[in-house]
Amino acid sequence: MQARTPQTETVLSWFGQWRVTPEVQLPARVERALADLRRKSEILIGWVQAALVAVLGTVYLVAPGTSPSDAVFRPVPWALGIYAAFTLLRLILAANRRWPALPGW
Repeated sequence: MQARTPQTETVLSWFGQWRVTPEVQLPARVERALADLRRKSEILIGWVQAALVAVLGTVYLVAPGTSPSDAVFRPVPWALGIYAAFTLLRLILAANRRWPALPGW
């Protein structure tokens, strides 16, 4: 009896069934609806991220400090600040419809 090897070509072709090919075009109204849905979801994700920054910032401010009092660098405020700036930029770009669409996504 001979051992069977998986057919990689059939597996890869099965995964490829969701790939959007250039010759497939959706109607314009569907494209507009998808773009509007994508924009709204980006705004929602931005607000969720802003809420996360607010919650983590509040927890950091309320929690007792764990670093020594003479520590020169505290990374948590820097990380939260950078993440908050990224989130704010993302919200502004999404609200102004300037958030870049990633190709192939």
